[in-house]
Amino acid sequence: MGGSQQKFNSYTTAEQAIDNVDLKDKICIVTGCNTGIGKETARVLAMQNATVIMACRSVDRGNEALKDITNNLKGKNNFNENLLKVYELDLSSLQSVSNFAAKFKQDYKSLHYLINNAGVMAMSNWEPTKDGYEMQFGTNHIGHFYLTMLLTEMLIQSKPSRVINVASDAHKYTPNNFINQIRNYIKNEDGPPKDTYSPWGNYGISKSSNILFAREYNRRYQSLGVSSVSLHPGVIPTDLSRNLPSWMASALKSRIARPFLKTIEQGAATTVRCVSLSDSELQGGHYYKDCNEANADLQQQWRITSDYNKFTDVKNEPPYLLWQLSVNLITKKNFPLSEGVDKKQEDKTEEKTEEKTDEK
Repeated sequence: MGGSQQKFNSYTTAEQAIDNVDLKDKICIVTGCNTGIGKETARVLAMQNATVIMACRSVDRGNEALKDITNNLKGKNNFNENLLKVYELDLSSLQSVSNFAAKFKQDYKSLHYLINNAGVMAMSNWEPTKDGYEMQFGTNHIGHFYLTMLLTEMLIQSKPSRVINVASDAHKYTPNNFINQIRNYIKNEDGPPKDTYSPWGNYGISKSSNILFAREYNRRYQSLGVSSVSLHPGVIPTDLSRNLPSWMASALKSRIARPFLKTIEQGAATTVRCVSLSDSELQGGHYYKDCNEANADLQQQWRITSDYNKFTDVKNEPPYLLWQLSVNLITKKNFPLSEGVDKKQEDKTEEKTEEKTDEK
């Protein structure tokens, strides 16, 4: 699976990044794919004969996207339009996430690629999710965290499988005291508060959470056959920019900005590359950018390096603390996590972590 990694870069398109990998009999979920890079990701995976579940907040818009993809792929690679399905998923609602997971598990028995792509960006004002959490943190992270946990048992049963989190270099906007903020959120049993809200700061928090979640999930589940990575897709003028101030949205569309932007086809490439990399090539828990591993671009304040698994005190590190917070915020709303997690396996992973910590 896959070819030489050096030939992929910032100019690579999603069709090139798939590297002719045959995805027949592979089942994929892509969240937020009625438009933008999610739609292109779904199209390229379907082009390679994968079964693709298009998880969209608006079923109507999802069906429009499905129709576009179907029309585009007719007659290519023996494309079977019956392998594309639209399911409703509102990541700002834990109930919607639960409903989606229940329906998917009723309809399918395997899951090989979970692509957590959907998101909202730089909302001008603090807004709550349906469960009362800040919208960017709740949608971009908590919704995806819950979805992933509900599907983890199926991912383990389908191994080798992958969870791919679409994050962003905007993680750099995260406040410098983020680790202390996580501890305060745990103490207060809540997420980012209204009184400290800023559009980009909170977006950064949500994207940092995508990265930290991928790290911690990989630490827990890679030994069980499920790898997890995060990535920066690039700066792309898509519907994600709908909440930006008019001057900033206009700037993104200007001729001056064009050399610094990616097309939608290029923006989906790193996600698709994280699908096409072979099991031996993919570096679990790492951050990807321009179709290549890019851990060096992460904020050093987190001490997130390739030596992540060598932490001597995992339980006091940001990934573990964020995990604890996420579990607390979901179960606080009376949504169980156990139905989607092989608890015995998770406990074994925790025991191994504690043994390593004691040894050091």
